[in-house]
Amino acid sequence: STQFSAKLTRPALPVLTPQSVGAGLPAIDLASRKTNRGQARSHRVRRATGYKWLASSGVCIYTDAKCTEEKAAPMLKPTRLTPFHLAIQVRNLEEARDFYGTKMGLPEGRSSDHWIDFDLLGHQLVVHVNPALGPQGKVNQIGNHVDGHGVPVPHFGVVLEMDQWEAFAEQVKTFVPEFLIEPYIRFKGQPGEQATMFFLDPSGNALEFKAFKDIEKSLFAK
Repeated sequence: STQFSAKLTRPALPVLTPQSVGAGLPAIDLASRKTNRGQARSHRVRRATGYKWLASSGVCIYTDAKCTEEKAAPMLKPTRLTPFHLAIQVRNLEEARDFYGTKMGLPEGRSSDHWIDFDLLGHQLVVHVNPALGPQGKVNQIGNHVDGHGVPVPHFGVVLEMDQWEAFAEQVKTFVPEFLIEPYIRFKGQPGEQATMFFLDPSGNALEFKAFKDIEKSLFAK
């Protein structure tokens, strides 16, 4: 984020927080102030004497101290794992129904003439037809270097248990002409060692399915 130096002045109508009310002091909502380029100001405030940054409320309270940046608390605090929702474009709905429903074996949910819901291991995958792709069209991708391979971006998939992943890899071999990245173990001996594979649906959407020996310990290991 861009750093800036600025003289902050007390607003005519201060933003009040429990902290500012308790201290009898006004507060400034930094996110609403603009730079000379019309962009929202950064959370980095240097040498703003008389203001204190409150990460929890996103405001700068007037005090006798300098403004300091602190890491804001996460907006989402899940108490349990919940399903994600993903919508992708495809060139033909019946082709997508055959690939995701028949070949991958995903249960079908609601549908219309323009989209189909699939149950991807408890997650909601929705395919939407995009006529602009054409009968032989493919969605756009870029390649990014990861562990010696060109990984397609964007991509999506599910993290599996290792035995699930091994069985699914064998299943995938029966209905895709080739893997984009063959099933293998990457980051061997490193934090985050994982089994992975990449393949494409008929419209060119990239899928990655991966697995860890211990998902809880390894998924976000550094």
